[in-house]
Amino acid sequence: MIAKLFLSSGIFLLIGTHTSLNIQLSSDPTAKTIQETMAKVNDSLYASKYEVSNLDYRNFLGYLKTKDPALAESYKVDSTGWSQELRYCEPPTGRYYHKHPAFADYPVVNISYEAAIAYCKWLTELYNSETKRKFRKVVFTLPLEKEWTVAAQGGRSNSIFPWGQYYLVNKKGFYMCNFKPVGDPYFVKDSLGNPVIVNYNGEANIHSAEFPSDKTFYTMNVKSFSPNDLGIYNMCGNVAEMTLKDGYAMGGSWNSYGGEINTKSIKQYQYPSPEVGFRVFMKIVEP
Repeated sequence: MIAKLFLSSGIFLLIGTHTSLNIQLSSDPTAKTIQETMAKVNDSLYASKYEVSNLDYRNFLGYLKTKDPALAESYKVDSTGWSQELRYCEPPTGRYYHKHPAFADYPVVNISYEAAIAYCKWLTELYNSETKRKFRKVVFTLPLEKEWTVAAQGGRSNSIFPWGQYYLVNKKGFYMCNFKPVGDPYFVKDSLGNPVIVNYNGEANIHSAEFPSDKTFYTMNVKSFSPNDLGIYNMCGNVAEMTLKDGYAMGGSWNSYGGEINTKSIKQYQYPSPEVGFRVFMKIVEP
């Protein structure tokens, strides 16, 4: 049996309802599979090529449930975040987003800072406990703001965007990341949440573009769009990514205006949010 989940007017997603919403699609990661997803930033720092996905996070919770069910419960996804923060524009997929296989490779959102830290600790213990690993000892962590920016710029010093250009669209008129295009792409929100126009480097640099076929109104697969020069995907847009500083996320999200999408953009948050996810960074302690 197939069900239709309407994402917006005229757009829907087909989902096979015969599949259990709690199906486990893969086993826990290994040192080898973890290494394959890491991109080198410098000799002692690596960043995951992808944002942590719903499937990644389900693996973590599955492990935690066998060790400490109460703790697993405290770190579970808060799906009410969709309606609490977005109010009138809650996606119809909200109740399915974190459990259904169709969204397995979409970024996990609506989790706490403490949960992301616990995920990093779990990944650290898992990696260091394996005999077949590349590095003797590593630590997985959320990044410092400066570390995140360096990884986002992909080796292009002072680059505004991960792709190294000054535009949010390419020459064909397609968007370079998942954000909220409303008229001109260089909008930000003022203190009251109203949109205001800003320019980069004192110039407008405004390009109009047709709405691309691969753009959605919410999050997208963690492998969407093109990676930066380091091979890292979605450093800007899709979800704002947590930093080691509690309450601070970077890069902007699917719900950010164009002016809030850049390699130094900071979003402050207080609670689990549908706009905020995270990416793990790996620090080499002992080569």
